[in-house]
Amino acid sequence: MNNIFKTTFLSLFTFVFVTSNAFAHEGHDDAPGEHENSQTFGPISISAEAKENLKIETYEVAVVALQETLSAFGQIEPIPGRSSTISSRISGRVSSLIVNDGQHVKKGEALIEVESRQVGDPPPRVLYRAPLDGIVVDRHVVLGDTVEPEKHLLEVVDLSEVYAEGRIFEGQISAMQTGPQVRDDDAR
Repeated sequence: MNNIFKTTFLSLFTFVFVTSNAFAHEGHDDAPGEHENSQTFGPISISAEAKENLKIETYEVAVVALQETLSAFGQIEPIPGRSSTISSRISGRVSSLIVNDGQHVKKGEALIEVESRQVGDPPPRVLYRAPLDGIVVDRHVVLGDTVEPEKHLLEVVDLSEVYAEGRIFEGQISAMQTGPQVRDDDAR
């Protein structure tokens, strides 16, 4: 741990060496700074030709108000009543699995088919459809799994509107107000 700290600490330093011995180079008779005060710093001027040759682009800046930012830890939750769990009314096995986790589905779209254990040739099958528009967020079965009436098969959630629950520190309460626009910086 000590060696890591020393290495990190030493890497924070940048060394600049200044020399008073400047030499002229080919095409110039004088060394840089020979006839000027080399300690003077200020605006840099560059000709239009040099800008073109160096492909330098310049832009004018404007003063604008910055957005106030308040960072908070939290989570996104679905709105209660906008989710549905799909389970089978009959015992059987999964004969067709039409959707995967993360897939968008429309209300009425086929999700899963269960083949009944009842005797028949062919055995009866029940097709379960999406009860609402949403995303398959939780799938607990694979093709061929056995199904019991109490078994949770999959879940569809409408995420078109969600609750955002954030936690802030007590000192940030005065910065909060009703109705601000929010943005999830991790979603970029």
